[in-house]
Amino acid sequence: MHLFSRLNLSQTNRISHRGFTLIHTLLVLVIISGSVLLISVNPLERVARLEEELILRQFEAQVSLLQSYSYLKEKPTRIQFRPYPTNRIDFIGVDANDIQIESVVLPSSIHLKTNTSIKFSNTGVSNNMITVKMQRHNEEINYRFQLGAGRLFKDIL
Repeated sequence: MHLFSRLNLSQTNRISHRGFTLIHTLLVLVIISGSVLLISVNPLERVARLEEELILRQFEAQVSLLQSYSYLKEKPTRIQFRPYPTNRIDFIGVDANDIQIESVVLPSSIHLKTNTSIKFSNTGVSNNMITVKMQRHNEEINYRFQLGAGRLFKDIL
């Protein structure tokens, strides 16, 4: 009986040490792919890019809000673009008691190149045909305000 117990013990040791299991292989594969992913993608750069996109969308939404306000309240408004060093966009009503829309301060990675203002009449339309230019990394962003309707078009070059 002692002989059979030794035989079974030696067979189980041989089977358990044959090689890697599927779980070992998958674990090594996950560790290697995770380290390659961390090296190849810079998370801080991705966060900065998302912040830029959010600020540009905030600008677009506030333009629409200002136009709607002009139309509904029948009051003229304007947008003032202020390039370097302030690098911000102000949304201005007729008087101090008018609408309070927060200014958009552009991050340092986006450079406002246009120093102008756009006026909206009391019907929410613009009598100006203006292109506002911004530079972001290797691309130029142009916002075109359509004459009459005051629509906003975004071109990325």
